[in-house]
Amino acid sequence: MTCPRVHRQFRQPGSGALPPLLWTFPGSGNTWLRLLLDFATGTYTGSVYSDVSLLPLLPGEGTCDSRALAVKAHPTNASRASGST
Repeated sequence: MTCPRVHRQFRQPGSGALPPLLWTFPGSGNTWLRLLLDFATGTYTGSVYSDVSLLPLLPGEGTCDSRALAVKAHPTNASRASGST
């Protein structure tokens, strides 16, 4: 038995508002969630980061515009770095 090859692609440019953020913490499984979304919908997810090691699995890595289904981002520690609570 062979599995059919899944076709994935970007959404059409200018196809609406910016995609939702996948606002997650590092190590929480967001790469697995992105793979699931990519293959279940046939549309690439993006990321505000550009991790070239993910490009073979997630060709939308580094894309954060309306062509992506959703965009991965992590909260920053800016408030801790500035000393505020």
